[in-house]
Amino acid sequence: MTTRRIRNPNVITVNPEAESLRQVVIDHHTLIKPFFSKQTASYTTTGNAGYEVVDVDSSSTVTVSLHATPSDGQQVVVKRMGTGAVTVDTAGSETIDGAASKVIASRYEILRCIWLDSAGEWVVI
Repeated sequence: MTTRRIRNPNVITVNPEAESLRQVVIDHHTLIKPFFSKQTASYTTTGNAGYEVVDVDSSSTVTVSLHATPSDGQQVVVKRMGTGAVTVDTAGSETIDGAASKVIASRYEILRCIWLDSAGEWVVI
């Protein structure tokens, strides 16, 4: 059995019998490729990536709003790098584990959320 290398940063290989799944593998890799942004002021997540990482580095208070039209399974990770307070809220009427907002209490802590259509809210994981 031979394998064939496909275009992929991780050099994923597939068997010729699995060639029909080639595009599925590429699409899945694109879906989970993270979008990274570094913020020093209030920010609303893009909603264009399946996985978004927001690095907040500020000495003042910053609010990160989760986008208003999430897709099932989208994830957002917010990390507090600076000394200023960081609040994560939603851009619409959605909730985060039943609350309107969450606060990242300490420097270097993270808040990781995933949108679940079945729950109808952002869930902290």
